[in-house]
Amino acid sequence: LAAAKATLTVLRETDALVRLQQQGEALWQRLWSVITQRELPVELYGDYARMTLKWRDVPGVVTAPELYTLWLQETIKRGILCNVPLFSMCCWDATIVDAIMHAACLALQAIYEVVHEQRPIDDALEVPVIGTLLNVRA
Repeated sequence: LAAAKATLTVLRETDALVRLQQQGEALWQRLWSVITQRELPVELYGDYARMTLKWRDVPGVVTAPELYTLWLQETIKRGILCNVPLFSMCCWDATIVDAIMHAACLALQAIYEVVHEQRPIDDALEVPVIGTLLNVRA
């Protein structure tokens, strides 16, 4: 309870929530712009504080779990974990949003190549498909 009280005090007495909204909205808008421009099979929903990317199958080309795995693989390779959901943070600034977008753009380019240029997913993936991995663990 003490930690919760301290957090609420900081949120009340600083501009942390304003920064959260500004940086989270910037990231959401930039991600959405790239996704729509490249016509990728993913939905971005939520808001500036909690974003979710929901990948869709492209029949005969690639499955949603494969796309999700490629997304994580490519962002993690660049030092960014863009898991689901993606929570914005009060400590973010434009530099952090730029770093996230750099990783995201490279990941989305790899996905574009699989979806639109028919690059085989097996050539793109360096790790087991997450859905398959989770089924093995179960």
